[in-house]
Amino acid sequence: MAKKTVEDQLKDLDLSIEEKAKRREKLIDELAVKKAQAIRLKEKKDAIEAAKNKKLARKTEDARKIILGAFIEKQLKDEGATPGKINFLLQSKLPGFLTRQRDRDLFPEFSFVEKTDGQDLV
Repeated sequence: MAKKTVEDQLKDLDLSIEEKAKRREKLIDELAVKKAQAIRLKEKKDAIEAAKNKKLARKTEDARKIILGAFIEKQLKDEGATPGKINFLLQSKLPGFLTRQRDRDLFPEFSFVEKTDGQDLV
């Protein structure tokens, strides 16, 4: 086996350094791709979560409208309530009208709606 000259050893060393640099660049590129994928995945997850929250808010609002509409319609039919009496009816009779806890939970802003331990009042 012939001994390598100093120049041959320097060439080998230069090639080794170049190979390491190329590997490092390749790893950096791969990490950049993975980072971009992670960012897109997080954005997609956030968009899905926002859509779920929007859908839930819409369902809650629809349920509130249906319950209030049914309550007011019942009061108008049964007691001939006029629009001037609606505020009184909301304060005095809506709590009795909301017999299910999940219905009461739709109206947290009304302090007159007493919450129970999660059981329906019926």
